Amino acid sequence: MRIWWWFALFSMLAPAAARAARPAEARVPLATGWSLQSSAKVPEPGEVLSTPQFRPTGWYPATVPTTVVAALVTH
Repeated sequence: MRIWWWFALFSMLAPAAARAARPAEARVPLATGWSLQSSAKVPEPGEVLSTPQFRPTGWYPATVPTTVVAALVTH
């Protein structure tokens, strides 16, 4: 019984300790900078879309969390 209790306590505290050990500057904000477009309007293949050099033009800006409908309604 005692081993299970320590395992449960460690399971709860380990993720918090790992987050605290990371420096704040290592965080990458992912809420902004997203764009969406209908796949019917995108002629480029996925290999091109997934490169850092690809710059979407005419796409709708989106922030997350959201849904596709909510992102389209706001713009």
